[in-house]
Amino acid sequence: IGEWAYRCCLIQESPGQFVALHVGKLSELTDKWLAKIIRIAVQRIHAEPANLDYRAIERAIQLLRRPNATGQVDLTANMALIKIHGRVYITDRRYPIPTTEWPQITSNESLTLRLPGRTQIVAGWWIQAEYRMIEAGAAIPDEPTEAWLDSQAVSLPLTVRAWRNGDRLQPIGMSGSIKIADFFVNQKVPRIARGKWPLVESGGEVAWVVGLR
Repeated sequence: IGEWAYRCCLIQESPGQFVALHVGKLSELTDKWLAKIIRIAVQRIHAEPANLDYRAIERAIQLLRRPNATGQVDLTANMALIKIHGRVYITDRRYPIPTTEWPQITSNESLTLRLPGRTQIVAGWWIQAEYRMIEAGAAIPDEPTEAWLDSQAVSLPLTVRAWRNGDRLQPIGMSGSIKIADFFVNQKVPRIARGKWPLVESGGEVAWVVGLR
């Protein structure tokens, strides 16, 4: 019966790496069945009995029970449960999750932003850059997927690179800067997605946390 319940909730399975489950179907189950499915998923990944601490299971179930919540719970040293965008990933954190839910830059080097033009950062995600004449006093769009930069203030070429520990950002309207690591926490960006999150850089400073601020 446990195997049947697991299969009913399953979206995708990659032995040794991750399991993706349907949030809505999991929400219909009791806590007892949720615990069984989490253990089955971990065993699918590592092909061995799931030796999980009951407190980790309880934290995972609490996250699953919170409507519209996103987040991550550590299950073991290398295993984590991630809830985001209607899916639950139970994953070995040493491997990337093949998902298009968020932008991830795959290159280890900085990419030069084509201006004008399109710069692809990963399959299904790219940055379109262009010059525009903006009238004085024009309102900046309140849209996180679009960024306006003053051509006279930026240093060309603009580059795109992955986030690094210690990076900081000064959001518009803020007198000081904040650590992007803290910003990721505030924005509920899953930890597994932070290391490869793309940033647009100008003259050694972060100009845009792509798609966020």
